[in-house]
Amino acid sequence: MLILSCFFLVLFIFNEIFYVYNKTELDSLFADKNLSALSKLELVYYLLRVLYWVFLGLGLFSSHYILFLILIVFRFLKFPLFHINKKLYIVWNNILPIISIIMMLIILFFKIKG
Repeated sequence: MLILSCFFLVLFIFNEIFYVYNKTELDSLFADKNLSALSKLELVYYLLRVLYWVFLGLGLFSSHYILFLILIVFRFLKFPLFHINKKLYIVWNNILPIISIIMMLIILFFKIKG
């Protein structure tokens, strides 16, 4: 189980890096996209994004649940920010992947360390 969770954490880190480099294309509305025109990497990105949320939910039952809870709170924090202040939302949306990568690296470190 440890190897599987570490593997998924590494996948999610690479997924966030892919998001940083392809942010403008991936942030467009999914409903506006032609599903047959999506590249395989984009499909993998969206699949991993769904698995990421499942992984966060399952992580709440692990020994490092507080780190998973912080990740969930950070992700959901962007919704109120969107309605409160658009400029703050844009800044938060730009730094959120970096914060997520750092948090996942911390979780990975704790999982490997034991």
